[in-house]
Amino acid sequence: MDRVSRRNPNNVVHPTTREQLDDLMLALFGTPISQPPHAAVRIPNVSTPDFFRGLNLALAWGSRSKTGRRTWKWHVICAASPLLPNAFVDENFSFYGKT
Repeated sequence: MDRVSRRNPNNVVHPTTREQLDDLMLALFGTPISQPPHAAVRIPNVSTPDFFRGLNLALAWGSRSKTGRRTWKWHVICAASPLLPNAFVDENFSFYGKT
């Protein structure tokens, strides 16, 4: 969404019920978000519900397909490699850092 579209409050303010939020983010969290520890949010505002619908579909595809699961695992490990123990950091550097 561009800056001009975001100026209109109707484009970014989407009060959402807990059930709608569960539907949007079930694949992301794996459990309904209306249960603890996320239950403290009373009326959430999802500014970009279309993004979360697409993300939910992508994650659902990734969980059904062996290739999708491997792809998601690769991206998560690659993104988290600086935060993992030194062996992972060193291996990531030896793979990407030496060109």
